[in-house]
Amino acid sequence: MPSLKTVEALCSAAMKQQLHDTLVSLALANRGYLMMPADIVDHYNSARRAIRASQESGEPLGWIVWQQLEGQPHKLDYAVRRMRVAESLEGNVFPLGSNRRRLKRRGPLPPLPRLV
Repeated sequence: MPSLKTVEALCSAAMKQQLHDTLVSLALANRGYLMMPADIVDHYNSARRAIRASQESGEPLGWIVWQQLEGQPHKLDYAVRRMRVAESLEGNVFPLGSNRRRLKRRGPLPPLPRLV
């Protein structure tokens, strides 16, 4: 029979991972939302700190982002935006919307004329 502390630790880890997965899916669903320049700087700096803390502690990145935002009035909105920035800093770039035009592949460009 597992001890109460073991069960609490497992539940806590599962909750943190579920929060992380929820923030990632919300960030992916809101891919068309653009941030104001002031937000980008704040989210970039905080996301870098969150990535560092996540790597040091082993906690899910989403949990660290959520803990950074204690006392924010629009905590979920900020967490989703910061998660999107953090994921892109880690190299996990979210796909662009389907309304983007795709470039058609064409043959090689003709050679440039020589200037004398």
